[in-house]
Amino acid sequence: MTNLTPARETPLSPARVEALRVSAGCLNPLDVTQSWPTIIDWAIKDGFSGVLNWRLKQGGFEKLSPEVLAPLRQAVEIRQKQYILLQARWLQILEFLRTAGISVVSLKGLVLDRTVYPQAGLRDMDDFDILVPRESIRTTVAVLEKIGYVHPRWSDPAVQQYLMEHFHAIALLKAGQPIIDLHHALSPEVSSRAGIDVLNSALAGPEPGERVPAPPHLLFHVLHHGVRSGSGYRLLWPLDAWFIINKCSDPPTLLDQVVDLALRWQAPLFILQACRELRVFFGFDILRHEEKLTAQLRLPEAYLAKHWQKGIARNLSPALKIAHRLSLRPTVLKNSLFKSIIPPAGHTALVHNVDSRQTGFWRFRVLDMVAGFKKIIS
Repeated sequence: MTNLTPARETPLSPARVEALRVSAGCLNPLDVTQSWPTIIDWAIKDGFSGVLNWRLKQGGFEKLSPEVLAPLRQAVEIRQKQYILLQARWLQILEFLRTAGISVVSLKGLVLDRTVYPQAGLRDMDDFDILVPRESIRTTVAVLEKIGYVHPRWSDPAVQQYLMEHFHAIALLKAGQPIIDLHHALSPEVSSRAGIDVLNSALAGPEPGERVPAPPHLLFHVLHHGVRSGSGYRLLWPLDAWFIINKCSDPPTLLDQVVDLALRWQAPLFILQACRELRVFFGFDILRHEEKLTAQLRLPEAYLAKHWQKGIARNLSPALKIAHRLSLRPTVLKNSLFKSIIPPAGHTALVHNVDSRQTGFWRFRVLDMVAGFKKIIS
């Protein structure tokens, strides 16, 4: 396994990559080339301080001084206390939903922490992501409102309709408690079939009444969500993928299944980028999977016509087409395309009045997608 540097226009910090690879167990702590304080700092920022600490303990690594390890130990102690509270709260919510006759599929951190990570409590988590059938969304919201979880504008039928059409999840809030992201789909950019497939093939989960995605669906969601959210924001998703793949008895078949899902669910671009990053980070031999995905992306126009027609893609598709004709010049995008790729300001304020950062987040994400589109398919 070669020591590779991420192939990005703005490469990630070498210390950040080493923090990831040491935490995954594919780089010996004795072989790191970057300073340990910087590695530890990145592990804390990216959300895998618990994994790094566990890995160092497993290896009996005594090289570091107490002063260097102090920030890591402090971060881990805080995370352990948070985990105890989060786990207790999740069991209460799950029991309440089960009593109400609502079956949910846990997503992301809820599943990963207890099924693929080497020890419960290692995976960073600060909210609850659950998937329910689209037709059950309103019933589930009504049930959760009984224990104090609300969307501040959900009582407005127009807002309900807008959220259901343009967003894949409804964020429910309760003061002093973790957010519940109530999903009725995996993402706006994938086929609506994806959520149905995940629900229909979900497996029994760690707790009574809880279900979890099948391994191919879980890995697909991790890869897709990681690239969609921007790998430069938080480098937790490659570690999630690492543990899922290494937990599997037949990794090549698992990756074959994920590629097939990417084609079935109309998301080859995201999974292609995720595969490339996994190869860079960990040296996975997945070139044949990349070639299969790349074969679907030869013509930008064909890709746009086929894969960007649902959900928020209704706003992104015109921007991508225009950007292609403009040779993807970010300065042109920044000056002329914001209005075409962001929902009307009134709608955005109506839906996201609690957290206005969402609008800025999507603006920068769209620019990232557009600027990188030509390079990814070339």
